[in-house]
Amino acid sequence: MLEPSGPPLVKYDAARTALAEARRVDEVKEIRNKALAMAAYARQAQDHQLIRWATEIKIRAERRAGEMLRELAEVGQRQRQSDGRPRKASHAVTLSAPTLRALGVTRRQSADWQQVAGIPEPEFERRLAAASDCDTPSPTTSPPRALTLRP
Repeated sequence: MLEPSGPPLVKYDAARTALAEARRVDEVKEIRNKALAMAAYARQAQDHQLIRWATEIKIRAERRAGEMLRELAEVGQRQRQSDGRPRKASHAVTLSAPTLRALGVTRRQSADWQQVAGIPEPEFERRLAAASDCDTPSPTTSPPRALTLRP
């Protein structure tokens, strides 16, 4: 999904397209994990632009996963901790709705990602742009704090 050869910008565009086309949480999580790996490689290579692109893809993937988790919970297609059963919804609900564990998502990730998904689109894009404008991080540090999208 994120394997095209070519310059990093091509891979960035491919990742954004893959995120837009993803229909399942596990697909989005795979894109996120590849972006994490790409950011780790970029830090080793001291490629600050690639660090920014990979971090942005990771954040966008987390936002998309948060949107999907919210949607699944709203229509009763994801089991909840409280009673272990999904809410009744339409006939399309499967007999065994997945849990966060089955999706490979921790409760903390689910909460964080849904919080990011709750940021209105214009505000999200503004924060992401502001984070990208931060000073270039050193190769031994993590991405700028602003990339966590906190106000």
